[in-house]
Amino acid sequence: MDSDSDDELRINATKQQKKGKKTAPKKKSGPSGLKGQSGGYLWEDEYKRSWDIVQEDADGSIAAIVSGLVDLQKKRYLKNVKPFQRGIIRTMVLVLDMSKVMSEKDLRPNRASMMISYAIDFVNEFYDQNPISQLKVGATR
Repeated sequence: MDSDSDDELRINATKQQKKGKKTAPKKKSGPSGLKGQSGGYLWEDEYKRSWDIVQEDADGSIAAIVSGLVDLQKKRYLKNVKPFQRGIIRTMVLVLDMSKVMSEKDLRPNRASMMISYAIDFVNEFYDQNPISQLKVGATR
């Protein structure tokens, strides 16, 4: 009988503790693509400090690390992940914004020259992957 009374005391004490505690509101979980490691949103996680990962060699240079990263990038670029379908004739229109806003000098070089250099790279890559396709280039003012 003594053990029964001890059990009752424990049960009563547990009930009183539960009554006194306030339950914290549950954190809403967003879509699975926006979840971070902690279960919340990605932007609620702590920032990753990529500069802590960088290591210097004996001379204090990071050239070896940079060359290693460049080599990895070249390997990924040269790796044929998905073969291109060269038999399909694609037609694409590339529209370039040539308004006055693009000539602002907030960035060096200005926006227009950067856009043109990226467009040249895009055209070269497009014809490498689609040799029998058509590409039209238009400009807006």
